Amino acid sequence: MKSTINFSDRTIPSATVLGHKTYLLDAWLQIPEKIILPEVTTTGGGFDLEIINGSTNDLDYFRPKRNPLKFLKRQNTTTIEKKVIFDARYEVDTNISHYLLDTLTRILIARDVMSQNGMQSAEIVVILKENPSELARNFFKTLNYQTIETESNIQGLIVKHKIHPAKSTVDNYISYEDFGFFDTTKYAFENILKFRPAYNSKYGEKIFISRKNSRTIENEEEIEKILSEHGYKKVYFEEGKLSLEEQWGIVAEAKEIVAIHGAALSALIFNHIKNFDSYKSNQSKTKLIEVFGPGFFNGYFRSLANTLGINWIGIRGKITPEVVKDMDFMENGNPPGHTHQADSFTVDPFSIQRALELMASEDSI
Repeated sequence: MKSTINFSDRTIPSATVLGHKTYLLDAWLQIPEKIILPEVTTTGGGFDLEIINGSTNDLDYFRPKRNPLKFLKRQNTTTIEKKVIFDARYEVDTNISHYLLDTLTRILIARDVMSQNGMQSAEIVVILKENPSELARNFFKTLNYQTIETESNIQGLIVKHKIHPAKSTVDNYISYEDFGFFDTTKYAFENILKFRPAYNSKYGEKIFISRKNSRTIENEEEIEKILSEHGYKKVYFEEGKLSLEEQWGIVAEAKEIVAIHGAALSALIFNHIKNFDSYKSNQSKTKLIEVFGPGFFNGYFRSLANTLGINWIGIRGKITPEVVKDMDFMENGNPPGHTHQADSFTVDPFSIQRALELMASEDSI
């Protein structure tokens, strides 16, 4: 059983990012930056998914040189019959975004392939590594998937998948390989996933997703005051007080979201059902203001928001000398990557106020 999915060509329109006040724009006056991100076009790409009669050792996701002990353990073989096996041991099991938007999408497409080949009643079993994170256990438990924790090789009906990256071009100039497949994710969640989180009305339709452990806002009290005056309620997803379903329900219910960049925003995928229904009734779309530290900016959730029809605007924190040195004047010439991903940062209150004003007028986004 095999299915090939070709990714749809798409265009992410130019977007606005608001920065901190700076003298770099006028030597005599601090002016807040307003940055226009260029348009991104994506073409081609896709992925193959098939269900084979073989073993997880036939998959090429695991690199034995990186962990010789696990390689040795996988010489032991366990056979599982009458079930379909999805090996999730290659995935980072501490990041909800990877599980929700990547791993689950592949599982759902496997379910679709099974249904098309008369295997509707067959159960999918997810293989996790030994001693997985609590997030991994809770994630699949919430979605009612059986899991097995083992480092052994598994013999049986195995889901095998491979991505063929798309080509993305920034402003018709800079091109790169793009491994995202949000269109497929949207299709899978709309048409295959039966689970729907219960909406959580405790936080209402305006939420501020903050962070406590890393990537925090140094002047958050000042920022929270502005947001509170506009009706936003602050919520943390890191503390463990909210179940995954409660987190997903909070985001699904929201119409206006301010959030520090992080994996919590993957829950936007549950907002799409209400959001796409709103097109039919001419209601306003969901709005997202994504707040970034100055040294870790990327377009991942901008791309997801575009796929889901969510209005997006970015805010960048105050740039520091260390960030400039590491981002644009690095000695080895290598991309800085995650060097500053966990840094705390300061946000200009004016940029928050201005972003709220822009979001109030959809034509300005």
